[in-house]
Amino acid sequence: MPPLLFIHGAGHGAWCWDEHFTPWFRSLGFEAVALDLTGHGSRQERSVRWVPFSCYVEDVRGAAVSFDRPPVLVGHSLGALVVERYLSAGGRAAGLVLAAPVPHNVAPLMARLVRTNPGRVLRMMATLSFKPLFATPQAFAVFFSRTMPKQDIARLQARAQDESVRAFVDALLTPLAPPRPATVPTLLVAGSEDAMVTVAEHRRTAAYHSAELCLLPGIGHDLMLDVGWESAARRIDNFVRSLAGRLPA
Repeated sequence: MPPLLFIHGAGHGAWCWDEHFTPWFRSLGFEAVALDLTGHGSRQERSVRWVPFSCYVEDVRGAAVSFDRPPVLVGHSLGALVVERYLSAGGRAAGLVLAAPVPHNVAPLMARLVRTNPGRVLRMMATLSFKPLFATPQAFAVFFSRTMPKQDIARLQARAQDESVRAFVDALLTPLAPPRPATVPTLLVAGSEDAMVTVAEHRRTAAYHSAELCLLPGIGHDLMLDVGWESAARRIDNFVRSLAGRLPA
């Protein structure tokens, strides 16, 4: 089986995968590694606020080449956009899993945040910080389904952190390159209760990659942490196993 490289989204870190996913996949015999992007988790020696998006792409490149063969890249939310940029720039991968990816055009997502949380967005703009989006358990609940226990949301929210303003602006202003000529097998998996990204946006991203779209009932944006995370893990496991016969020994 190919190795698995997990890339987190905004305000998160490798911890979001290590909660359930990496132990689960390792128990099945996979080499599963979760990456902390620059300024996140174990790599907070550098302030995250002005880290460019290109730095995240290079983080993925450095981690991907450390394996003895190309990994399957699993990118969540903003991390999915990072791995898309990595591949469009010529990076190698055995397969691609886009987990609740942000749309290529993030402007509608920001417009939804303005409509639903105008005060929080104003504070984000005034402070040039994403902390208001992750500041309280009530704010952090937007990443989960309605059935996620409040005590679990509070525990996970305590680990959330700020995000790079520079990276977000880079992502907003820099268009994604056209698909690579040699298409990487791709799965898009998302929850039906994703309050951050719409089903229509997921469908457009899946069509862009000629990817299978798998919508999981009753799961929110943070599908690797939400109640029912096992259904997402099993779907990714099935996808990776389906690649095995097509990959070099």
